[in-house]
Amino acid sequence: MDDIPIKQPHRRIRPSQWEEVNEHIRKLLDNGVIRPSTSPYALPIVLVRKSDGSLRLCVDYRKLNMKTIKDAYPIPRIDESIDALHGTKWFSTIDLLSGYHQVAMEEADKHKTSFTTPFGLYEYNRMPLGLSNAPGTFQRLMQACLHDQFFTSVLCYLDDILVFSKSFDDHLVNLQRVFYRLPQQGLKIKPSKCTFFQSEVKYLGHRVTVDGVRPDPDKVQAVKNWPEPQNVKNLRSFLGFCSFYRRFVVDFAKTAKPLHALVSTGLHNQRAKKVTPFLWTNEH
Repeated sequence: MDDIPIKQPHRRIRPSQWEEVNEHIRKLLDNGVIRPSTSPYALPIVLVRKSDGSLRLCVDYRKLNMKTIKDAYPIPRIDESIDALHGTKWFSTIDLLSGYHQVAMEEADKHKTSFTTPFGLYEYNRMPLGLSNAPGTFQRLMQACLHDQFFTSVLCYLDDILVFSKSFDDHLVNLQRVFYRLPQQGLKIKPSKCTFFQSEVKYLGHRVTVDGVRPDPDKVQAVKNWPEPQNVKNLRSFLGFCSFYRRFVVDFAKTAKPLHALVSTGLHNQRAKKVTPFLWTNEH
């Protein structure tokens, strides 16, 4: 792809967030995650509030990603991962500390990650969220680290690790192997987000137990509370969310067929530039 720099203006940040954003940037600087930049690239930041209330600073890399040759490295299928848990009784979840930030950026590519803020221009020393090849790069690292344990005693979806075993003694051995391998790749865990020797855990949107795997109750409740879709975009989001659990729904395709038909009708009307409200019936 071409090397023509991308320059976009920074997005407005509410005055009430200035101090919090500035402090977040200072922490990234102190930890060596970012550094001041003189790059001709400048991409805007996006502020995301995490579930614990803390701030996550993301960068809108969409225009950079359009110029990026994509890495074909595969990300594990969640359904295949879940199938590997049959017959297991002990579970431990391991969360890596700022997973992507544990991967160093190539010096020659750091300037391309540059982002603009009201407080200046910065670029990443460590791999940021939002790059199109970041997931494949990180999954390749985890595969190299734990390759011989994949699907036999370890599941790894990016930085979410699940260690599973059929007996307590096996679980001790499997955990020991993981704790030996991670430091070899320079990877650190976040103990406060890890759980060990559990008979039931949440993993990749599922509740994993000794009796099998079922949907996460919180996600099921989210479906029950979903507001009535008012347009194609809303309905597609709802269908995508529900399809994640289609393996647990008898005749899911048959049940969802009228909704997919409604999407098709909505797309047809959009192409014809017709403004037509959704027509909900008992079939839906």
